[in-house]
Amino acid sequence: MSGLLLKGVSKRYGNGINAVSNFNLELAKGELTVLAGPKGSGKSTILNIICGLETADEGEIIIDQQNCAGLAPKERGVCVVFPSHTFYPGHTVYENLEFSLKLVKCQKAERRERIMKTVEALGIADTLEKLPEELTPAQSFEAILARAVVREPKIILIDEPFPDIPTEEQELFWQAMVDLNKKFRHTMIVATNNPEQALAIKARTVVLKNGYIQQIDAVDRICENPANVYVAQFINRFNMTTAEAVLSENEAGGLSLLIDKVSAEIPVIAPENKKLSSYIGREVTVGIRRSLLVPKKNAEQGIKGKIDEVTEENGVRKGMFKSKLFDAEITLDDTMKKGDKVALQAVEGSIFIFDRDTGKTIL
Repeated sequence: MSGLLLKGVSKRYGNGINAVSNFNLELAKGELTVLAGPKGSGKSTILNIICGLETADEGEIIIDQQNCAGLAPKERGVCVVFPSHTFYPGHTVYENLEFSLKLVKCQKAERRERIMKTVEALGIADTLEKLPEELTPAQSFEAILARAVVREPKIILIDEPFPDIPTEEQELFWQAMVDLNKKFRHTMIVATNNPEQALAIKARTVVLKNGYIQQIDAVDRICENPANVYVAQFINRFNMTTAEAVLSENEAGGLSLLIDKVSAEIPVIAPENKKLSSYIGREVTVGIRRSLLVPKKNAEQGIKGKIDEVTEENGVRKGMFKSKLFDAEITLDDTMKKGDKVALQAVEGSIFIFDRDTGKTIL
């Protein structure tokens, strides 16, 4: 059964900007989905349209089989968690959760029953008598999620949940959202501009650009098979270098990418592809996942550079590879040392090839 259906949703602002264009998405009841894209890609506009804070110019929003046309925000059964959401100061967690139920005229006995059921399921019952300032960041976020759950909404929308939280602490927050979805089976959408968050949540992901859907799939499959260069650069943002190259036949009878900028030749490791063969002699865009490249000493093929700043931790030797195209930390074998010249060579999954004009993947 569908928990949420958006059909042909579009939104234009007075300045002529298309914030969202022909947006189509269906979420199964209880599904967790991620909206991913940089600032200005349309994520918040979509959430605002779903909850009724903004009106779409075109399209339909259907929640639990009910068309939301004409429904006020409070009639939609949607709860939104914004990054700026905080608790009322000077009141305990219990009191803060109870406030949200008083707003919907819930009776006292039912308020307590709902609160206890929610906090016990989330494992935060021991925080009920604490003040907001006494909570750890993780406890605070879990309590904010509890405030959303306790109202028993049909849909929970979470907009940019970790704007100021250090990356090393965010795993607790990711896990809290995933656990929340598993325990309560609310239909949920999490909007983020950070691909690391999308990869950590491991849910079906919608990648957006300027209000248009670029790709919808499980996030791992998007990472391995991006639809275009935009998706590849966004989802692999911290591990992707792009360059212009020419696709040519090599002496071994296969295909190679020639990057003139750095005089590099990279043999293409990919299944036979007729479409790829039609690009021989043409310029293409190549996406290089740096962490997957393998160093080889004094090799003729690959991206050439030298090793600098060698370190070792837990028996693993690392070195900073420096080249004209990029710098990257690489894993070294026992024979490699500082100052050695090496070439980084491709392995399966380390190279993407895109049409230079359209940006679409060729493979």
